[in-house]
Amino acid sequence: MKGILKTSLSLSILSFIFPVLILSIVFVMFKIYPYGNNIALTTDLYFQYIHYYSYLLEAIKGNDSLLYSWNAGLGSNFIGNIAYYTASPLLVILFIFPKGLFPEAVLLIILTKIGLCGVTISFFMTKRFKTLKFYEVVLFSSFYALMSYNLSYYYNVMWLDGVILLPLLVLSVDSILRNKSLIPYIFLQSLSFIANFYIAYMLGLFIFFYFIIDLFGQRKLKSTEQIKAIILKFLKGTFISIGISSFLMVPTFFQLLQSLGSFGNFSSGQDNNFLFKFLIGEYDSVRMGSPNIYIGSFILLLVPAFFISKINRFEKMKWGILLIIMAISFVIPPLNLFWQAGDEPNWFPFRYSFIFSFILFYISVAAYEKVHSIRFRVFLLLLFINVFILTAAALANNGVYSLVINIAFISLFSIILYIKKFNLKGLGFLIFFLFTSVELLFNSTVIISNIYKELGRPNRAQYTIYNDYKAAINQIKKTDLTPYYRVESNLNKTNNDSLTLGLGSLGHSSSMVNNDLIRTISSLGFYARKANYNKKGSTILTDSILGLKYFISSNEMDKEGFELISRMKKLYIYKNINSLPIGYQIREDVTNIQIDHYKNPFKLQNKIYETIFHSKDPLFIPISPEKVEYQNATFKELENGKQFTRIKKEKDIKIKYTFNIKDEANFYALFDLMDIQNILTNPENIKMTINNKEIGDYLKTQFMGIFEVGKFRNEQVVIELNLNKDHVKFASDLFYITNSKDFNNNLNSIDRNSFIMTHKEENTMEANINIKQDNQLLFLSIPWDEGWRVAIDGETVKPIKVFGSFMGIPLNKGEYHLQMTFIPKGFILGSFITLMSLLIFLKIFLVEYFKEKRVLKNVEEIRS
Repeated sequence: MKGILKTSLSLSILSFIFPVLILSIVFVMFKIYPYGNNIALTTDLYFQYIHYYSYLLEAIKGNDSLLYSWNAGLGSNFIGNIAYYTASPLLVILFIFPKGLFPEAVLLIILTKIGLCGVTISFFMTKRFKTLKFYEVVLFSSFYALMSYNLSYYYNVMWLDGVILLPLLVLSVDSILRNKSLIPYIFLQSLSFIANFYIAYMLGLFIFFYFIIDLFGQRKLKSTEQIKAIILKFLKGTFISIGISSFLMVPTFFQLLQSLGSFGNFSSGQDNNFLFKFLIGEYDSVRMGSPNIYIGSFILLLVPAFFISKINRFEKMKWGILLIIMAISFVIPPLNLFWQAGDEPNWFPFRYSFIFSFILFYISVAAYEKVHSIRFRVFLLLLFINVFILTAAALANNGVYSLVINIAFISLFSIILYIKKFNLKGLGFLIFFLFTSVELLFNSTVIISNIYKELGRPNRAQYTIYNDYKAAINQIKKTDLTPYYRVESNLNKTNNDSLTLGLGSLGHSSSMVNNDLIRTISSLGFYARKANYNKKGSTILTDSILGLKYFISSNEMDKEGFELISRMKKLYIYKNINSLPIGYQIREDVTNIQIDHYKNPFKLQNKIYETIFHSKDPLFIPISPEKVEYQNATFKELENGKQFTRIKKEKDIKIKYTFNIKDEANFYALFDLMDIQNILTNPENIKMTINNKEIGDYLKTQFMGIFEVGKFRNEQVVIELNLNKDHVKFASDLFYITNSKDFNNNLNSIDRNSFIMTHKEENTMEANINIKQDNQLLFLSIPWDEGWRVAIDGETVKPIKVFGSFMGIPLNKGEYHLQMTFIPKGFILGSFITLMSLLIFLKIFLVEYFKEKRVLKNVEEIRS
């Protein structure tokens, strides 16, 4: 027994270390810190997850709430973010690292998860393939751990838990099918739902198909009663697993109802040409590419061999059906959407493709184990066919380099098969080790290199710069003791900077963002697309009514309403003198404003301004250009806009607007390009300049909201667009200046003392309210959510929606005390279900434990 345990431990350790070592070498090659100045945090890991992790640590320490985040943009239900992004048990690693080494802590989590993929698949192989040698298990497990899915999506850290759990889940289902213990299945399925419900859904679908197909194959070996008992056992385990995770799943379900949809979502299309992705080093794109399915060159020989071998016919049928189900899901859009929970992915397509790779892996290893029963000339024939197909494909696609690499590796694996079949001792380990090391190192290097070419990788200084902005915020907190206000900056790193910096803002990015809030923010002219919004598009009015109180900038700025109050090192701290508190008294008739009725954000803001401040004059006044010039283009009016058509294809279309600004005013513009997605296949297709100075990311980032051109007085302003496209269509181009002569007086009409926040902690807030007139509305620039429990003087009231997504409480004249507590909708119900399910699970565990104990006792009695 000790020998077996020692062997199992050694196997697990080596299966963990080998893939981790290979990936670590790759990261060293790309100068990832501490071997260079780069960090491995790319795309959403840098833009989203690292900030969730930072917030999670603060929440667990008691400094913030796990249920509601005041720092997630304008404020947000946080339970869904925990369920989707931060529920993996391995995030405990974060606690052993200081904040200064946070990127390195995340890198360790990635490497740990890659290593655990090797551990779980090696355990799976020891249970399924009894005759494999120790080194064969270790080396094959590394191919699973470093499959292209794991490499291409390593930065989507939360998805890797599903890859870890998949082999164990299959074994646990086998346990049910053999009428053995239900405990492993309940435990593993519960863990998958808690770690990441999204990938757990995909795992659940596969497990269901696997269970049904396997059970169908046993229909002649078992009675109807036995089959019914197995089905009931499986369903029982599934429901208990869902029940155990309900404390997260139920509230997340309700939050998803508010966040799922197609707002601003551009279809990723369907890429049916995924056959090349079987090969080494094949990468197209993580934006709209084909599925990542590579798991080793050996599949080219072993998968066909599996189906022509003497392996059990039902095994061939079962795994063949599973393979076909997955393959057709890649090419039939409705099935692809079904696997991804009915929601079109925003980047990172085919998120379930690791299941396909697992099937290929199983089939290959099964054939490898039975190599003695397959004639070697079959492998030679398969090698010849592969060489022929690869040569033809390479010639058709100018891929000679890829051809040579792939032929070399499958030829080398043919030698490995020859050695195994004829049991040539002494050579097997060495050649298999070299084959595995070189192929995985080569493939990993190519994939990671292409990821960094497409997505980039940040310099470590880009993360450590947060420390300077945190210091500025700490200085603000020392002088401003108001419990809550919003701060923005020109840091412009991500939409989730505020989660790391520790204060509310005008930007947030998450798959859980409420769609109503996105619609409101978009209607106001902000940057807002599915799952994210930010401060781009803010105006003097929105900065005021949404409570933007401070702005931290690395440059001096001339922004209307903002005054410099402090300077720290290279940072300037500005205070918005026009900022209103989070809550204030306004007229009740603002509830009549329907944001969906306004396609022009300036007109919507004018309506809000006129209604709140009883103003007869608009805040934003349209201004027409003195002249509009266009070069290398013909102009045509359309029913829904205008179109410019390029004359000479080697030159850009140029459109120049010239304005003369007389009185001092803020100048805003908005360009609504109808085919922006087509233009932005390459960001270099579009360039915008103001007075010959190029503007960074307006339009290039699909942002077509309000753009603040600047503050001008007695100046000529020239806006020029350069568009590298044959046809460009504008739905509109709008230009407005501010009429701010009465703006300050109107702001002073708002009683800032009508709402005094006295307390804000975690998911609660309290305030004293003083309403001076009847039929008023306490407006709260806090996103409306069913989870808010609101009480006025101890009596529960239901807030109404204002502007489509904010909260308002109708009140008459008087003094009140406001109490607000946030509990996500479904959280109490989900927690109760979890408690009941855990009790049921405990009962099952005890029943199985005592049953097994009695069996062992009976066996001992018989032996004695």
